[in-house]
Amino acid sequence: AQIKAMVVSFNTILNEADGDKNQDLTSTDPGKSDYENVGFGNGSIFKTNLVALLNNAGSVSLLTDVIGAKSKDQVNSIKELNDLGLIVSRIQELVDKNPASNLVAQKNDTIYDSITNGRLTVKDFQDLGLDVAYLTSTNVSADVLTHRVNAVMDSIFSLSTMADLDSLSKLQIYITKTSGISA
Repeated sequence: AQIKAMVVSFNTILNEADGDKNQDLTSTDPGKSDYENVGFGNGSIFKTNLVALLNNAGSVSLLTDVIGAKSKDQVNSIKELNDLGLIVSRIQELVDKNPASNLVAQKNDTIYDSITNGRLTVKDFQDLGLDVAYLTSTNVSADVLTHRVNAVMDSIFSLSTMADLDSLSKLQIYITKTSGISA
């Protein structure tokens, strides 16, 4: 029964991986039990973080949206699922931090650096399947790029719950808004 559940859940995850981030082409999205059935988190030194992700419906929804934007060969191993899950868990960790009212945008380096595995990066956003051209447009200095990534983290940090960030399209909005940052 456990092997059958694992196979069914793995097929549900693979079917979600249709490579279309703009439209969900499957009738059944993977849920918490599907990720649990395939051993999500196993083999990772950050298993606790990944299990915590599964206990948050908004994070599971974001992970499922990320998987939907991938092709099957990009999510056909636990390691690949865990790697994507770790990025989502870092986003969740940032949302879960309680901002103090005296914190100012772009001044949260201590908080951003304290995220498990460190602050979010352009590569993290790219690995999730987001369009990072708004962050890395031509002739952007290292300072501007840092400012833009920090602006995305500021937006994530200001959210109340992961339910406010349960899809790639919502996260893409924060990245797109940074294109006007030039200093």
